[in-house]
Amino acid sequence: PDFLPGLLGMAMAEHVATMALNGHALPQLPLLVGPISGLLPLRRRRRSLRSALALAALVAAVVLAFCGTASLSSMGWQVLPGFGSAGLAARAASRRRCSASASVSACRAAALEAAAASPAQVADDATAAVDEAWEAEATRCWSLGADGQIPGLIAEMCPAGREYDWKARRYIVSPFLSKLAAQAAAADRPWRRQPGERAAREIPGGMKTDADFTEGYRSGWEAQGIQDSAMALSYLGQACEPGRSSTMLDLGCGDGSMARSLIQSPAVGRVFAIDCARKELEAARELAEKQGLVPEDGLFFVRADAQALPFRDGQVDGIWCGACLHVVEDPAAALRGLLAALRPGGGRLVATTPAESFGAKQLEAMAKEAGFSEVTIKVPRHGVFALQAMRA
Repeated sequence: PDFLPGLLGMAMAEHVATMALNGHALPQLPLLVGPISGLLPLRRRRRSLRSALALAALVAAVVLAFCGTASLSSMGWQVLPGFGSAGLAARAASRRRCSASASVSACRAAALEAAAASPAQVADDATAAVDEAWEAEATRCWSLGADGQIPGLIAEMCPAGREYDWKARRYIVSPFLSKLAAQAAAADRPWRRQPGERAAREIPGGMKTDADFTEGYRSGWEAQGIQDSAMALSYLGQACEPGRSSTMLDLGCGDGSMARSLIQSPAVGRVFAIDCARKELEAARELAEKQGLVPEDGLFFVRADAQALPFRDGQVDGIWCGACLHVVEDPAAALRGLLAALRPGGGRLVATTPAESFGAKQLEAMAKEAGFSEVTIKVPRHGVFALQAMRA
């Protein structure tokens, strides 16, 4: 029985430390239950190693809560703002900026109106970002149809005869698989548009309140999406230049949640959601359709290879690579390709990866060897490293 309070104390301490690292307001319950559960075993077994570990974890949590940024910065790492007044003030200022607009969709509509971005211009800009070898495919999928709308087909831009098995982390030379991929592309359907008035878009995770963060933290996968959106919108947003719509990539997009968040930023003109699995892209497109998004917003889906991106050099302002770098065959080669796609003089990359796949120093060294500058490693949550870097 005396073993359980020690475990509870360690769990609560980790909970507090994780929220402190991510700059969230700390709930009072872990701060109260943590000391009690950590100290109970000490009353019964003063020399218990388990009790000592629980107390040490609790002390570490409190230290990280109030001075975590300084502690980890001294180790060469950077973390999100802590529990201090500066972090809370920054989030409050962010909320005030967002409250100036009634909704993100209204803000983006105003930006599009100001830029006078017609559907034809949106389609032309998307095609212009693609490498010359894939222009025909981009035209097939994204040029205006007879109804004046962008079809929104999933563009097939994987090298022919070379399919990637991400589970085995190797390439398969198979004309048969390539033939199946070509057949699936030929049978693809156009974008399904919601009838009637378009629904209001959701506010991206990076614009939610502290209460949303705390509630989302308790809901597992939703919390990760909130944290990732906040981090991506904050860092990649610095790559956006005033008066010019930016191009973003969601590499290894999965369900496309990050692509949907990015395209709702007024400064983003187009987002390419990229994955090597067509089923993932089809599911992501359905979610975008249900949310009321359309290709004219600048959202495009592409089946492509992370080690052979189908974009011209220097055409991309920001890249989100979420939980993708550790499943490519050659991460170093993938990073070199990402660097080439980014705009010189400020193009930015955010890549998250499980901590067991790469060490922090290894991840930093790979990015620097690929040619990235201003490389930093962050810890957005337990067991995850986030690489942030830019092209000089």
